[in-house]
Amino acid sequence: MRTPRVSVIVPTYHDWTRLATCLAHLREQTCRTDEFEVIVVNNDPADPCPVADLGPNTVVINEAKPGSYAARNRGVEHSNGEIVMFTDSDCVPDRSWVGECLAGFDSNQRIQRLAGRVALFTRHRKPNLAESYELVYAFQQERRALLLGAAATANMAARRCVFEKIGLFSEDMYSGGDIEWGVRASRRGIGITYRSSMVVGHPARVSLKQLIEKRQRVTAGMSPSSIRRSCFASNGLVTATVRDIVPPVRSINRGLRTPGLSVWTRVEAIAVMWSLRLYRAFYRLVLAVGLSRPRR
Repeated sequence: MRTPRVSVIVPTYHDWTRLATCLAHLREQTCRTDEFEVIVVNNDPADPCPVADLGPNTVVINEAKPGSYAARNRGVEHSNGEIVMFTDSDCVPDRSWVGECLAGFDSNQRIQRLAGRVALFTRHRKPNLAESYELVYAFQQERRALLLGAAATANMAARRCVFEKIGLFSEDMYSGGDIEWGVRASRRGIGITYRSSMVVGHPARVSLKQLIEKRQRVTAGMSPSSIRRSCFASNGLVTATVRDIVPPVRSINRGLRTPGLSVWTRVEAIAVMWSLRLYRAFYRLVLAVGLSRPRR
């Protein structure tokens, strides 16, 4: 049997309905099915996968350790491809997604990592507050690749040798582990290339509650003890709080200049963005003094 060139890793946690949609789109890829394998990593073994039509190149494995990065690491360890691709169970890959990944790596052997475009779609014809924010500020893949040398694992790929060189994702992080891993790779001189034609769709969050929960996960991305150390060392808590409270001029300008959206949508997005920054300042303090613990 031919060894697949690409391993697609999809972690999931109680998200079977959207996973079925994701897998349906992976079955419709333009490249041959023997060129890639799909590894679904179930992050709750007590909740077995009910999806009947997995596809001929798809397997489901389990990872009991909580956290999407532990699940992704389990997928990497199980994979066979020379290239490892990542997406999430709520994502909708384009039919050419895997093919565009292969074309990107084959175009230049020096390319070690790829960041693909995450195209947000909304549930409402007129975006609500949460959707307005997401359309402006979520998944800035090209910007992250340029400024941080990193990308969200909603649409990211790397040669296997990168993992062999710098290691796996940090499993003690609840969120932001993909960015930490990308920055780690960048510091080792392993560059990342943004490929706009490598696309997955992603639903915009539809409620402020979802945005707040996401902000909690990102803020508490490290362990509680690390949060307290980073906050209180060298007045870190004061510095971070001031940075969140001061008007974010660059973020405001980016919101105002976002093309293809109405003025009102951009204004709504800016208002939500600033509110979430103020909430982050409050929540960081709550974590630092131990009044709350990070949640997955």
